[in-house]
Amino acid sequence: MSRRAREPSSRKGRAAGVAAALAVVICGRSSFADEAESLSPRIELHHDTLVDASITGGLAAGTIVWAFVPPSALPTTCVICDGSPGTVDGLDDWFRRGLKRDDTGPAKTFSDVFGYGLAPLSALGLTSFAAGVDRRLDEAPLDMLLVAEASAIDIAIDQVTIAFTRRERPDYHFLSPEARGSGPSANDVSSMPSGHVSAAFAMAASAGTIASLRGYRLAPFVWVVGMLIGGSTAYFRIAGDRHYFTDTLAGAALGTVTGVGVPLLFHSRASRPSGLGWLYGAHIATTDVPGGRAVTLGWAF
Repeated sequence: MSRRAREPSSRKGRAAGVAAALAVVICGRSSFADEAESLSPRIELHHDTLVDASITGGLAAGTIVWAFVPPSALPTTCVICDGSPGTVDGLDDWFRRGLKRDDTGPAKTFSDVFGYGLAPLSALGLTSFAAGVDRRLDEAPLDMLLVAEASAIDIAIDQVTIAFTRRERPDYHFLSPEARGSGPSANDVSSMPSGHVSAAFAMAASAGTIASLRGYRLAPFVWVVGMLIGGSTAYFRIAGDRHYFTDTLAGAALGTVTGVGVPLLFHSRASRPSGLGWLYGAHIATTDVPGGRAVTLGWAF
């Protein structure tokens, strides 16, 4: 039995997603006509347009270049190894048996559409829509840049992580010895974490965080739609047999932490100190309850 045909490297799909997102930011109008009166208080964010644009463009360019590195130049020996072919831990096996589709082709296609199509469009588009609804559309170009910056940082971290973890993808790990041919390619050992899922959650979390920091009334809507797209992307990656459940879980965690952390650390509200100034939003309180006192911890963006 001949080794199965390889699908194009996901690194090129990831590079295309970064390029598309960057193009939307660059092609956006540099300024919008100010509305007569905004419908919510204007909140400025710490930023340096030149620095943020340089970071975003540099990381995007690096990701695109990385996508075209010859696979033969990359290591193919697994670091996270799942034992003999066709065996995996109980948790991943349970999810794979339950979610994997018999025909994996459509699921793979949908994962590309959601991860590198709907995710950036919703992150950039809904943030701008939320600004427009509040009659603050002039803030949209900066919002899109900051979302793109956090997403580009996440994708770069994801690529570095994959290079060190090197776990076989399920659709290769479960091949018969005859179908394995001469051994795995670099793309066959790129399972942990899921790049599609990490990028989708980073875009969703950064868009939601920026919208929340700005005080847009539709910020919850931005969060919900983004997270639904991220969750759908994770499902399709498992259904398409490209990732295990733990791969998507790691991707979602990495994307969410990066998507929330970058804006909070570097783009807090201008009324507060930059850097770790977002910590000033934390507050603690105690309340009398029957039999004692309750302690509550809150956070204000």
